[in-house]
Amino acid sequence: AAPAVSHQHSRERRRAAERNAREIAKLEAAIAVQEQELAELERRMTEPDAYRDGSRMRALEGERSTLRASLEAHYERWSALSEESAEGEASA
Repeated sequence: AAPAVSHQHSRERRRAAERNAREIAKLEAAIAVQEQELAELERRMTEPDAYRDGSRMRALEGERSTLRASLEAHYERWSALSEESAEGEASA
């Protein structure tokens, strides 16, 4: 009975590792897109027209704050998944 349980546990670990790898890839893609969006947003914030328009600048700052919060959440999730993957590989 022990080999069957061990094999099932190994298969479950492998599936979890594959799910983590897929989620990590999705997060990395989302992070790359959001980093580009943030760079573009910050570039727009340096334009003289935006700088002179207080309401536009506040709107851009709000967008930047929201984008940074989203990026931070993605980085935290990416870090947690990466640690799980590393721990899984170490115990395999």
